[in-house]
Amino acid sequence: MEENPDMFGPSYFFKVRVYTQFGLPNIAIIYDDGNTPVDADIDPRDRMYLTEESQLSLIDDLEISICDMTIARRDPSPDGQYARLNLKNAYIRVVDNPLRRKYGF
Repeated sequence: MEENPDMFGPSYFFKVRVYTQFGLPNIAIIYDDGNTPVDADIDPRDRMYLTEESQLSLIDDLEISICDMTIARRDPSPDGQYARLNLKNAYIRVVDNPLRRKYGF
C-alpha cells in the first residue's frame, strides 16, 4: 500500500457549531455504495434530510467519506468573545453499510 504524503503533515481544524435555537440547518445524508463518482449528480430520492434535533446524533455513528458544508461566520459579541462559525448546510456522503444494501434498511 502506498503511503499518503499528507498523512504526517500538520493538521488544522476549527469548530463549527450546529446552532438549532431558531431552526435546524439543512443536513442531507447520502449513502454511498462506492460506485458513485465524487462529482456525480445525486438523485433527490437518494438523500435523507435530518428533520429533528434528535436526529443530529445519527451523525456521530456514521462513517463519513465526504462532507460538503456551508458555514456562516457570526460576529463577536460586544464583550469580546471570539467569532463563531455556525453550520448552514451540509451534504454528508456516508459509506454504505453492506447490511443496508442487502436488506434495505
